[in-house]
Amino acid sequence: MKFKNIKSMVVALCATALISCETTSETFAEFSTIPEVIYIGKADSVMVSHGYEELELGIRFNSDPKITAGMVLIDGTDSSKFEITRKNDGVDTAYHKFAIPEGQYSLAVYMLDDDGNKSVSKEVAAISYGPNYQSVLLARKVNSVSIASDSLSVKWATADPVSGIVSSQITYPDASGSTVTVVVPNDETETKIGDFQAGRTLEVQSFYHPTESAYYDFPSEVDEHAIPE
Repeated sequence: MKFKNIKSMVVALCATALISCETTSETFAEFSTIPEVIYIGKADSVMVSHGYEELELGIRFNSDPKITAGMVLIDGTDSSKFEITRKNDGVDTAYHKFAIPEGQYSLAVYMLDDDGNKSVSKEVAAISYGPNYQSVLLARKVNSVSIASDSLSVKWATADPVSGIVSSQITYPDASGSTVTVVVPNDETETKIGDFQAGRTLEVQSFYHPTESAYYDFPSEVDEHAIPE
C-alpha cells in the first residue's frame, strides 16, 4: 500500500515538473519575441539663434557613436530632420537651420541612429521673428541736420541698446549725384559729410537684433530728412 502511495507521488511530481517546464519554455518564447530596445544618447543642450522667419539650432550631444541624425518636432506635429556628420569623437555640436513662420513654438529635439531609433527628447521653447516684429522698428532719431564750414553735420539721439538696435545707416547723394551709404555705429553722436548735394534728401534706417543670438539684421522703417540749401 505504501509502495502504491509513493508511486503516485512520484507520478504527480513528474507531471508538475513537466507542466512547469512547459510554462517556462512558453514564457521564454513569449519574451524572446519582444524587440530589443535600442537607447540613443540625447541632446545635452540646445541653443536657439534667430533669422527672419527662420531658426538655427546649435545642438550639443554626447559621444554615442550610434548618433547619425536628428529630428525637431514642432508643437508635437510638424517635424524637421537633419543629418549629422561628426567632427569630434567625443562631445560634438550639430547645427540645423529651418524656415518657420513668425510665432512662439515648443520644440522637441531627438537624436537618431541609422535605423530610426530615437533618443529621449530635449525640450526647448523658441520664438520666430518676422514681419510683425519688423513693422514696429524705428529708425534712430536724428536731432539735427545742418551745414557748417561746407560740411553736412548729422547729429544723433542716443541709441538705446536695450531696444536691440545694432547699427544705423544714412543714404544721400554726393556732389556728382551718385548714391552713397554710410554705416553709423551706435556710439557715434555726430556724422560729418564733406561731399553732398545741398537741397536734397538723406535717408536714415536702423537695424535690430531681437536677441543676442540673432544672425539676421532686421531693418527699420526709413526716415527722410531734408539737406539744407
